Amino acid sequence: FFFVLYWLHFLGALLSCHASPFSCIGTMRLWSKDLSLPSDLCGRVVIVTGGTSGIGLSTVRRLAELQATVIVACRDTAKGHAVVQELKSKSKAPQPLDLRVMELQLNRLASVRDFAAAFHALDLPLHVLVNNAGLVHTSYLESADGLEEMFAVNHLGHFYLTLLLLDKLRASAPARVVHVASAVHNIAPPLDIAALWTHCDISGLKGTFQYYGRSKLCNILFSRELSRRLCAMGEAGVTSTALHPGAVNTNIGLEHTNRLVQMLIAPARLFMR
Repeated sequence: FFFVLYWLHFLGALLSCHASPFSCIGTMRLWSKDLSLPSDLCGRVVIVTGGTSGIGLSTVRRLAELQATVIVACRDTAKGHAVVQELKSKSKAPQPLDLRVMELQLNRLASVRDFAAAFHALDLPLHVLVNNAGLVHTSYLESADGLEEMFAVNHLGHFYLTLLLLDKLRASAPARVVHVASAVHNIAPPLDIAALWTHCDISGLKGTFQYYGRSKLCNILFSRELSRRLCAMGEAGVTSTALHPGAVNTNIGLEHTNRLVQMLIAPARLFMR
């Protein structure tokens, strides 16, 4: 049933270019526009979580080419260093890229604390924090802290990281926090705060989308509340925004998922950039 429903919504989105409320792929955009960025970000410091693949890697590449200092926050530092070396070797920017790799395990709050402490020790400003890293599971898996891992990585780790770096952002204003969310939040069930800390049944496509959507809903709620509180404190120099990236060809959903989800994702990737 869900296989048929998925493809009906996929085809409908493809033909109409409107997002389905159920579809995990969001709005299908066959054309994209390169939004303008400052031509020179020299002196700006940016942290990008999950910066070794997908949206994170593209973000790292573009900002580094504009001469920003980019911290690649990743769980696998060996992969991070390999990615940085490749970016530097292929860069056509007039100046060398300033890329730095730091370990960040978002499924362990102790690692988030260690990362924040290590960044503070660098004595750098922080102008942009891109909370990008994310994962999708088709079964219940726990983080190192005993929490459902999609919630722990996609939201809670970024929530904690943002709070630990907020003073640095305020001191570096104008600054910005960017939360990479998803339109999948539209299919999340009503948010039950107590249920966030308990075991849940993640099975099948519906359960996967709902619990992934729950983590993305938390991203958006946090972004809005952070913005409200900053405004209430008179901190106009720090902004908090959330975005839906659309249908993007990344490896999210290909790790820790079953074969059915992988089969559904594979053909959809043909229409993504």
